[in-house]
Amino acid sequence: MLKILAYGKSFVTKYCLPVLLIVVVSCHSSCASKQTVSTIAEITMSDDWDPPQRVPLPLDATAWPDGAKISPDGNVLYFSLGRDRNVAACSSTRTADGWSVPTPLPINLQSFPTGAPHTQDGKALYFSSIRPGGFGEGDIYVCENRNGKWTNPVNLGPPVNTKYMESEQFISADGNTLYFASTRPGGKGGVDIWMSEKTAGKWSEPSNLGEPVNTKQDETQPFVTADGAELYFMAMNRNHIPGPAIFRSLRHGQKWGEPTVVASGFVGQPSLTADKEYLYFVHINHKGEELVSAEIVVARKRHK
Repeated sequence: MLKILAYGKSFVTKYCLPVLLIVVVSCHSSCASKQTVSTIAEITMSDDWDPPQRVPLPLDATAWPDGAKISPDGNVLYFSLGRDRNVAACSSTRTADGWSVPTPLPINLQSFPTGAPHTQDGKALYFSSIRPGGFGEGDIYVCENRNGKWTNPVNLGPPVNTKYMESEQFISADGNTLYFASTRPGGKGGVDIWMSEKTAGKWSEPSNLGEPVNTKQDETQPFVTADGAELYFMAMNRNHIPGPAIFRSLRHGQKWGEPTVVASGFVGQPSLTADKEYLYFVHINHKGEELVSAEIVVARKRHK
């Protein structure tokens, strides 16, 4: 079990999300005092969404799924399974009988954690990993689908990857803008969301999304809708909400607006279908100061 270390009136933990960004979770003592295992019932959704439901993946009871990323058409779910260094990227396909048994992807490297990948078209697969040959604490990689097989992963290299942690990658619908989280200098907090644009096959020097998206808190796990109009992300201890919560920011021209809360209750890893009808994300079950398990859930857009 992953333990939370108590420090006075708050508690913190370091845990490795499947996309390999080390996050510090901090809560008030009132949260830590709970002694029963939390459930999906603790999730609070904004009025735009129906209550979430568990995604019925055929998983072993001890499995730890995380990093949910749904394909644009809603038929393939990418995620990771495992804990600590034993984290592997997997996929599951929607069938007439439900979700298929998760299949490990050939991008995995034994004993080196590989986070949940993201692809817009099934042709280019982006993922984060801590493995030999990297530039820093965690790097972003890409591989291509050629004749139905994935090529060997290629490290994106500088200027995207640095000696710091780069992870939580998201590629835009047109494949030309990469959003990701990084601990590199120049941010607003410990972890910020950055972006890089591809021109003539080369990635630009990443730019910080700045305020109001990034703050002195930790912002990470970006997801931009297919139309480019909405940014979803996870933030820690923001807006007086203890622990991780999901926020949404609307684009106004070239700037992002003030984020609003979409879901709270130890949740993260937002991902939407292209029609924006379904929001997939991860919920962490906890018992007091102990993280017990994780589950992938989905909420449907509420039409008033």
